[in-house]
Amino acid sequence: MKIFSFMNAYTQGSSGGDVLFVELTKRWKNVEHTVCTSALGEQFCRMKGLTDARFMISTHETEFSGVIRTYVKRILLGLKFAFSVQQLPDIIYVSSDVPCDTFPASVLKFRAKFARKPCKLVQKFYHQNDPKRIISYTAQFFSLALLRQVADVFIGCSQESVDLLKKRGFPESVLYLVRPGVNFSPSVKSESSESSEYAAVFLGRIHPSKGIDDLFPVWQEVLLHHPEAQLALIGKGDEDMMRFYQTEIEKRGLSKHIRMLGFVPDDEVSRLLSTTRFLIFSSHEEGYGMAVAEALAHGCHVVAYDLPVFRKEFGDSVVRVPCYNTDIFAQKVVEYLDHGPKNNSDMQIFRTWEQASQEEFVIIQNQLVA
Repeated sequence: MKIFSFMNAYTQGSSGGDVLFVELTKRWKNVEHTVCTSALGEQFCRMKGLTDARFMISTHETEFSGVIRTYVKRILLGLKFAFSVQQLPDIIYVSSDVPCDTFPASVLKFRAKFARKPCKLVQKFYHQNDPKRIISYTAQFFSLALLRQVADVFIGCSQESVDLLKKRGFPESVLYLVRPGVNFSPSVKSESSESSEYAAVFLGRIHPSKGIDDLFPVWQEVLLHHPEAQLALIGKGDEDMMRFYQTEIEKRGLSKHIRMLGFVPDDEVSRLLSTTRFLIFSSHEEGYGMAVAEALAHGCHVVAYDLPVFRKEFGDSVVRVPCYNTDIFAQKVVEYLDHGPKNNSDMQIFRTWEQASQEEFVIIQNQLVA
């Protein structure tokens, strides 16, 4: 089976979609896999274990800057690749709904159609972009309008994402749900007898949409009640973003209390989640919440904004606070530090990445005989 994938990888800090793409596709068997992505995307794929694919590199920037300029460049180079592919694939797999992926993928699908080559376009969908982010919201709007005409299958990562497509009028017959897996090291949990040096951790991409700005006033309020409490930020963003937030931490006098750990290997993430009492998750928009699932799988309590997807996917397992209200967020964290459980809870059972990958691959295979 020949699969041609498009992977956005628009920042040095991996998005949830990037992680999802690598964890699912690196487990495919007996596939001739080509990935169209950026140099940063290839670097991330190889670092996370996707090593047996062929990569077609759209842009070679080492640091992402200039959204519109970079995206236009990637669209043009992606279209060039779409027109130059000699052996048309059986499956076109699109891991994002940004135009630099969806436009070239649609051209490749049209080429296959005109060549009478059986080919199916499988589109991933995570969440509706915030209308306040005008560029990304508009780009998603036009991408979905195009995909309505050319995509054969949409795979959502949560019930919320599938429901959003239904509300937009996409027929149920083309909608599938495949929830992500989690990375989990049971040996780390069993060997962890000491508490973490951190009162709480954040796990995710370092980006404003993840609510990083909200963490600072929250933790300043926490420190009024627990002066020694430390917060660890696990994750990366582009270099400018990392510098900006490090400077912000220093300006607020929080250098001794908030540490930016950057990229952390999976085993160390497991150790931190297994020994830290709380994940505080301030994200403003989520397709699923892989960080939340991973924390719960390690017995780590979660305090997060009351996003609809968290209600549907995790229910009362997550302590939810009104969206964007940092005062109540801080109040809830202090309350749990004062009176909440002193140790991590029992681990919750989530599917493995192997199970998630197999489920999605069966959907993809079935398209070839549909």
